[in-house]
Amino acid sequence: MPNDGWNADYFDDEFDEPDPWDFGSSTYEQRKYRRQNRVIESHVGSPESILEIGCAEGVHSELLLERFPDAELHGIDISEAAVERARERTDSDRATFSAGEASAYLDSLDEQFDAIVWSETIYYLGDTMSVPEFHRFLDVVAGLLSPDGVLCMANIVGQDEGPEAPLTEVPILDAYKTLLAARLDRVHEARYTEHKSEDDAEHTYEVLGYVPSA
Repeated sequence: MPNDGWNADYFDDEFDEPDPWDFGSSTYEQRKYRRQNRVIESHVGSPESILEIGCAEGVHSELLLERFPDAELHGIDISEAAVERARERTDSDRATFSAGEASAYLDSLDEQFDAIVWSETIYYLGDTMSVPEFHRFLDVVAGLLSPDGVLCMANIVGQDEGPEAPLTEVPILDAYKTLLAARLDRVHEARYTEHKSEDDAEHTYEVLGYVPSA
C-alpha cells in the first residue's frame, strides 16, 4: 500500500527550523545544484521557463534565477513553511511558489516549461502513490516539458540511514528510470560519491537529464 506518512505535516515538522538538510549551507549540496544547472544549460541554453518540483526553501530556486536571468520560475512544495522561506529567499517577481500536493498542482498547469527540475523527491512521491497513479503522474510531468526542454534530476542512491533509506535502494531508483525512459530520452547520467562535512559521511547521488523522445 502507498505510504501516506510523507505528508505536509511530516515536512512542516522537518522545516520547523530553517535548512534542516543543509541545502543552503553545504558545499556538497551547492556542487549538486551546479551540476544540475550545467545539464540545463548544455541542453537548453538559457531557459525562459522553469518548473521546480519540490523546491523546499528555495535554495536551488535562487541559484536557478541567478544562472538563468531570462527565466520565470514556478516552484511547488508540499510544505507551507518551506514555501514561505522560498518566497523570502528569492524575493523575485520572476518566481512564483505554491504549497500543496505536486500531483494536484501539476494537473492544474496548462503550459509547458523549457526546464523541469525534479530532485530529491521522486522517491517520496513514488512511495505515496500506487503504481498506476505514479505511471500517470510521470505522463503529466513529461507532458509539461516543452519540445526542446530538459528534465533534470538529482537523486540520492543507497542512503545508509534515516527514514528515506529504504526508498533510495538501487532497484527502486532503476525502476523509476525505466518508467521515465518509456516517455523521455535520457541524455545525461552521472554518478558521484562525495563527502558531506555536515554529517562527516560519504553520499552517492545521480544527476540525470531527459528530453522529449525524438
